[in-house]
Amino acid sequence: MSERNPMAERYLSQFRASLKRLPEAERGEIVDEIRNHIAEAMNAGGSLAEVLERLGPADRLARAYMAEALLSQGEPNLSRWLKAAGVLAGFSLSSLFVIPVLGVFGLVLPFASVLGVIANIVQFIYPAALDFGSGRIGTYIPGADPVTTLVVGLALDVLLCFIGIGAFRLLKVYIRLSIKTLRNAWS
Repeated sequence: MSERNPMAERYLSQFRASLKRLPEAERGEIVDEIRNHIAEAMNAGGSLAEVLERLGPADRLARAYMAEALLSQGEPNLSRWLKAAGVLAGFSLSSLFVIPVLGVFGLVLPFASVLGVIANIVQFIYPAALDFGSGRIGTYIPGADPVTTLVVGLALDVLLCFIGIGAFRLLKVYIRLSIKTLRNAWS
């Protein structure tokens, strides 16, 4: 590939612009990597149009690199995973559904299960404490003794907590697979 090819330079320029949140040195390395990939693919007999089509839109490819950069910086944490999820959410309609659903389940269910444990224990110790008119907070089993209600309630809370943790782990796996898929699409 000649560096003077206007179509390739336009693609690389859009790609570089989409990497604006990365440090300049890292941006340059990534752009050089894509430039080398294009050159190698063309040397192997592919046309520039075919190579660019396999790479996909420049902004989408850049989002995959940005998400990978976010995830590879130091020890993983919730903030970094959420930023990467935001970067990946623009990839497809499935990501626009899967990422928010798993994110909500992964964050809300464990928190709700902790509140459920507290509510069930308070209800066991003082049964009238959480009776608000016609509805109850915590687990309520009509006709069951308080110990059965407590055990069932705690079991349900633990189950919800594990479902939430599982959803968060699935979210991390989904993000990693999305990045891997996008990276492999052009190699």
